Amino acid sequence: MTNKNIERLKKKVEKDPLSKLFVPLAEEYKKVGMVDEAIKILLTALENQPYYKSAMVALGKMYLHKGMLTEATEEFEKVVSLIPDNLLAHKNLADIYYKQGNVDRAIKECTIILELNPDDEDAKTMKLSLESRVPQSKVREKEAEEIIPGGQLGGFQVIGNSDVQNAGNDSEEIKKPQVYEIDEEVSGAELGIEIDRKSVV
Repeated sequence: MTNKNIERLKKKVEKDPLSKLFVPLAEEYKKVGMVDEAIKILLTALENQPYYKSAMVALGKMYLHKGMLTEATEEFEKVVSLIPDNLLAHKNLADIYYKQGNVDRAIKECTIILELNPDDEDAKTMKLSLESRVPQSKVREKEAEEIIPGGQLGGFQVIGNSDVQNAGNDSEEIKKPQVYEIDEEVSGAELGIEIDRKSVV
């Protein structure tokens, strides 16, 4: 698209604040290296149409192009809060968290991507790479934390692997396996977890 056509698009969006041509105009600005102008036009579109999701995604991409990761993250998180199954936003969030070294959140985004698209090879590769950095005990604790914050699983209290009992011999320590104390009668087999039977009344 020539600059002449960009000017033609610009006039159209200036005449109609609710025009959907803001996004293609921003993309054309980006093609000619006018990323700041693209961001400006998208911000104008979102002032008039706060829930214009295509503009939000496009703005996030512009921020990414400029290396503005915080701003990009905010935009993509807005998108997934409005459209939880927006695959593009989740993929961009996964990439951002990966670059930032935020392993937990990157894994979470990869998991969501694979729920939406089980054949996404990029998400599979990224998730495997990230999970290889996390000890399995940490992964299990994180999964428990995601069910209910604070490690509380309904009637169960998570007991960490670091709990140690002295068996009466100072030279020997026995580490307790990770189990869950039970406050009420629940079938551990059904929950797929190990139950500390000593705590069952």
